[in-house]
Amino acid sequence: MAARRGEPKKSDVPFDYQATKQEYMKTIKKQADVRPWLQSELKSVIADIKMANGKSSELTQTYETFVSDDQERGILILRRDKSPTIIEVVSAEDSFDLFVEVHQATGHGGRDKMLQNMRQKYHVSEVCLKIFLDLCNVCRTNKKVNPEKNIHHTVIVDLLDFCATPEETDGDFGHVLIYKFKWSGFTLLRPISSTNFEKDIALELLNIFLDFGPPAKIVVDISRLSLFQSVIVQIMSLSCDFSVLVEYNVNEDPTKYCIKDSIQNWIDVNGTGKGWATMCHLLQWKINKSKSIEQSIHVKDDCPHSAHFK
Repeated sequence: MAARRGEPKKSDVPFDYQATKQEYMKTIKKQADVRPWLQSELKSVIADIKMANGKSSELTQTYETFVSDDQERGILILRRDKSPTIIEVVSAEDSFDLFVEVHQATGHGGRDKMLQNMRQKYHVSEVCLKIFLDLCNVCRTNKKVNPEKNIHHTVIVDLLDFCATPEETDGDFGHVLIYKFKWSGFTLLRPISSTNFEKDIALELLNIFLDFGPPAKIVVDISRLSLFQSVIVQIMSLSCDFSVLVEYNVNEDPTKYCIKDSIQNWIDVNGTGKGWATMCHLLQWKINKSKSIEQSIHVKDDCPHSAHFK
């Protein structure tokens, strides 16, 4: 395959090649079992097959190798009995450019259309393909959201940082995840570990999705866009049938400043950050039973709790 085969020309669709590739490479490295292998593992398998010198093994029964036309690299192919077709095994990293090429050639086709296009020549990881499709900025932008669900299934997500000084952290907790239903103003607060930051966010969001159902769309601060895109990809890589669009919020939600001030005042009064992670749950109840904090424009008379659950 030619290097950077999928990098779009200026006349192509506005696909963000560099940003998508960077996020893709970061995401695949976090997958516990990406097959076909990463480039380093693929090279090791090719070397093992060559050292086998024709001796039968699990690897040699499934794969074989040959040298590329330019004699610069070994190529791993699937062994197909009585079939002249060569199916090249493509590493997770090299798959990105192949995905871009096929995705654009099929008019931003989905999983099945892309696999049908590739399977006669290439063997790729479906896990990697799903990661790529979830990250495609063109598909995210063009994704249709049911107008009725646009209000009732849009949430605003943000993070508060209390890691500036050790005195403000509560043990391992240094951040607060804010999850606000746009239509009702109902807000969830979740303390987040600083040690397993991204993993903890993914776990808390997954728990919320399982309890309340996944939203059609979440909007985040633009500085957090890449983080939450990566988190949503991790969640959607599970067997759960979730499809969540991530967009950035042009206007900041004022609720987060009320929450940050409340937690900061608690820290100042107590002279320590110890205990604010528990206090977040009490603050959540206060917010959802109050009309004093900025509420959704769609709910005028009820407090968020009453509006959400009536």
